[in-house]
Amino acid sequence: MTAICDNWVSRVLHKGEDPYGLGRWSYVTLRGKGSIKITVITAYNATPSPGDSTYHHQQLRVLSRFYREQNIPTPPNPRRQFMLDLQAWIESLQSEQHQIILCQIRIIFVGSLLHPFLYELGWGLDPSKC
Repeated sequence: MTAICDNWVSRVLHKGEDPYGLGRWSYVTLRGKGSIKITVITAYNATPSPGDSTYHHQQLRVLSRFYREQNIPTPPNPRRQFMLDLQAWIESLQSEQHQIILCQIRIIFVGSLLHPFLYELGWGLDPSKC
């Protein structure tokens, strides 16, 4: 999710999410000085993890169906497809003279514990108490 507050709200031109309908990123395009357009993108690339109900497996199911419908013979790779789709979308924005700010969310798991830096940010359990 990308949030715009205070005086910036009046500069919002467009807002939305992954145009491919997979929920991998959201964006807000702001009107800059003159005719400058600034697009702030918040993206999340699914990390493989065990279980059938994970975000990665949801992406895999959706892409598998799409690949079958399009007769694409290779198995889908959600992480690679994310990079290809995001790159293509950013390039289309850049061709329209957008300036890009890309924020990628990355959640790192170490074994069964959250990585210690998440604790430092106040996002996880204290690793010393686990």
